[in-house]
Amino acid sequence: MKSLACFIGVAFVLVSTSAFSQDYRLFRIGLGTGLTTPKRIVPGFLLYIEPSWRIHNNIALGLRIETMGLPYGDIGVMGSYSVNGQYYFSKGAARLFGGIGFGIYTPNRGLLASCTCENQPMENVFGFYPRLGLDYKHMVFTLDYNAVQKVKQRMFHEPLVMNQSPEYFNAETSYLSLKIGFFIGGGRK
Repeated sequence: MKSLACFIGVAFVLVSTSAFSQDYRLFRIGLGTGLTTPKRIVPGFLLYIEPSWRIHNNIALGLRIETMGLPYGDIGVMGSYSVNGQYYFSKGAARLFGGIGFGIYTPNRGLLASCTCENQPMENVFGFYPRLGLDYKHMVFTLDYNAVQKVKQRMFHEPLVMNQSPEYFNAETSYLSLKIGFFIGGGRK
């Protein structure tokens, strides 16, 4: 009896979501790059991949895998794995959208990380990001503010002293990013 009720519930959800008229393709994969908030003069750099599924013409749910590097930041590289939702405010070739996402951020790890950092304490931290953007044909421009918990990092002194006890500080991990990318799929039918 439970399996029959579950089957009817799943069938109802599938039929009701497909009953909406879809003007856009259901799936898309976004790829892109961007710049992050500068620490000193040189900004950071990021790469991302973002598959998403459009559940309605104006609503999309997606995943984001991102690697960010800051040349002069408290942390060198940070990877993030998150889920997000977007709401599109307009129709046409140029579509404004807003959204929010949340996920796990991994300081000093990611696609571009080169150190194993055995002596560096590493922890996964939680974060979220509100976003604004513009889709134009198959291009996307996005502004995200990634609010990430601070992490404890080890402070290194120059020159290194062998018997010195380690000192730790709370590293600033939040950043603003401006991204440009393109997507495959997801356009008008």
